Amino acid sequence: VYKRQVHDVLRSFLKRNGSVRMLDLSYNKLSEQSCKEMHLGLLENSTLLLLPLAGNSHIEHSKTVELIQHKLRENRLLYKVCMGVLVVSYFQTLMLWVLL
Repeated sequence: VYKRQVHDVLRSFLKRNGSVRMLDLSYNKLSEQSCKEMHLGLLENSTLLLLPLAGNSHIEHSKTVELIQHKLRENRLLYKVCMGVLVVSYFQTLMLWVLL
């Protein structure tokens, strides 16, 4: 029961949290089930950019870890695009203000 609760909390945290950019879960004895729950939570998270998982020997060669890394790459790309749009918008606004 305890492991199930931990998995549910992990999934819920990743699903609902919109402000954390990095979460280090290295050396936490994560299981394949933990990875599956993290992946399900990340599917609804676009803000997490880094999730170090080093030292979790049970998941080193997990296909789910590859899916997690793929989702994080998507999040980083989205972050870069959004930041680029914000910078461009800022400079456009600044230029309009200077011209007025």
